Amino acid sequence: MRLVFAFGSAPLGQKLQTFLPYPAIEWSDNLQSEAELQAELSAGRCELLILDPTLRWSQEANELAHRYGVDVLLFYGDLRDTANQIVRRIAPLLSAQDELLEPIRPNLPDEDEHRGPVRIIEKEKIVEVEKIIEKERIVERQIKVAVPVHSYVSMQSKVCMFLNLTPRAGATFVTTTLATAIANRSLHCTLVEHPGNRPTLYDHLNVADLKPDYKPPFHVLEYGSLKKEAELLYEGIAMYLNHPQLPNGDVSAEEIMKLVYELRHSPFIFYDASFTPDGFDADIFDEFDHVFLVVDPDPVLLQRLMPPSDGAPPTEEFLLIRDLLHAEERGDLHVHVVVNKFNAGVDQKLLLQCLPKKPLAHIPAQSMKHLYRAAWEARLIDVDDELDGALKPILELLVPDNFLRTTLEEERAAASGKGLFGRLFKK
Repeated sequence: MRLVFAFGSAPLGQKLQTFLPYPAIEWSDNLQSEAELQAELSAGRCELLILDPTLRWSQEANELAHRYGVDVLLFYGDLRDTANQIVRRIAPLLSAQDELLEPIRPNLPDEDEHRGPVRIIEKEKIVEVEKIIEKERIVERQIKVAVPVHSYVSMQSKVCMFLNLTPRAGATFVTTTLATAIANRSLHCTLVEHPGNRPTLYDHLNVADLKPDYKPPFHVLEYGSLKKEAELLYEGIAMYLNHPQLPNGDVSAEEIMKLVYELRHSPFIFYDASFTPDGFDADIFDEFDHVFLVVDPDPVLLQRLMPPSDGAPPTEEFLLIRDLLHAEERGDLHVHVVVNKFNAGVDQKLLLQCLPKKPLAHIPAQSMKHLYRAAWEARLIDVDDELDGALKPILELLVPDNFLRTTLEEERAAASGKGLFGRLFKK
């Protein structure tokens, strides 16, 4: 019995195999292209394809599998539920081999977990898949109505983490301004606050008055259906924030992974996090395509990022950077450095010596007057031409070329006669 799988993240396939430790099952490596799937199917040794529907070539893979008469199981982020579905599908095929397959049942939660919002019940899990499929169809129709279809057809979802490596480095500022710059280009963007963070944006945007019934996403993620009261729509950005009166507590990497998969309909998912050695689960890095390390150019803070000297033990920040760079070498993700609060007083030569790699972008220090005005007005800071230009290296990395020019730039070009008709009339 050979099962093949195609996931956006290879470690997910390895985790799935731990749920099904049956000697009769032979697993393939994670398929990364339509050509690799074609080779597997041509060999005629495949009984089931477990497919990640967020892959760019998932539709072609689905059609190819049906052409060869191979059953397809779509993976929507829940490993335990997927394992149960595999058991139900392949059990009749293995009955002649006397291989007994039992459902993968969850561990019994203790008393504290009973009071939490997440319950794992096998019967409801079957309904969960149906709800997810229905939700994905609804969301897809909404996107097609909101923007031109061709703008999203070739745009694969990008999941990005913005991580504070030093205290108050400004990962939230970089995340929100980049999300605003993308929303200014009429693109859908989703912003998620890490459950270990303070409810910074909840307080800054005065959500208590803006949306009194708002609840954090990890308290309403029940049976795979992300309820609407967890979403805050702000200036074209879908936000999932923390709540000061409903602390998230301990949220596992699996729950974060399920939330990310729930949001895969958005072409840009920005995850705002602050690194704390005690409350940060490094396993969640498996779900991200890009990790942006946001640093403050203060030399005292930068010392924690550098290799240890004189026999001193390495810092937690240095160990994290080392692990991320190793993951980048394996091709699991891309690591970038963003210098925030950059100003003329920074010694650029010494700064480069302190950083683990060359910075992708330098975000200039903002005027305190503008920051305080935005705080008093409970809004995000406006992205002007200077700030948009500083974000340009990140935008060029994530956004297709035809969306890089803002509407404001197009209006200015038309007003100055730079268009075709403007040049003709000038002649």
